[in-house]
Order: sequence, then C-alpha cells, then structure tokens
Amino acid sequence: MAIIREYSDRDAVDVGILIKKTYTEFNLAYIPREEQALFPGPFHFAGDQDPEHQAAIDQLIRVDSSLYAVHLFERLGYKKSTGVRNSWSFDGYGLSIQPMRKVIK
Repeated sequence: MAIIREYSDRDAVDVGILIKKTYTEFNLAYIPREEQALFPGPFHFAGDQDPEHQAAIDQLIRVDSSLYAVHLFERLGYKKSTGVRNSWSFDGYGLSIQPMRKVIK
C-alpha cells in the first residue's frame, strides 16, 4: 500500500530523478536507448548535484493538470496559477488543462 505524505526538502533530488526516469521511459520509448540521453526534455538537470539546480528544484513544482485531477492537486497543496488552457494530447490539440504550482519554501 502506498502512503502519500507531505513533500520535504530532502525529497527534491529523488523527485527529480523519478520524474526524469518516468519521462524517459514513457515519452522517449520510440527513440533507441543509446540516443535517449540526447533528448532530456525539461528534466536535463534532474538529479544534478549542483547546489544551484537543487535550490531551483526545492522552490517550485509546476504541473499541467487535467481538469479531472485539479481537486487532487489542490488537496496536495497546489494552487491554480492561470486559467484553463488548451494543450496537446494523443488525439491532437484541444485537451483542456489547468496549470498549477506549488511553492515549496
């Protein structure tokens, strides 16, 4: 059974690595494994030990929530950052998303 707990400062590096691995596994699956390092996307510095990069991870987390998950993210401490936007999905353009953010410090 998984238990959801509050995010703490010591979680920043592990969360970054988890996001990077998930992004690589699911979004880059069509690219040969030996070439995936060339396509890090927005997670290039995830897991980086540079204190400046860790500080940036510690300060803010942003998500583009589907409208179905907004309530879940609000319960986890996220706030709506702008209005509903349209974004891309597997079916093309037009997926409604709610940008949200959580300030850590």
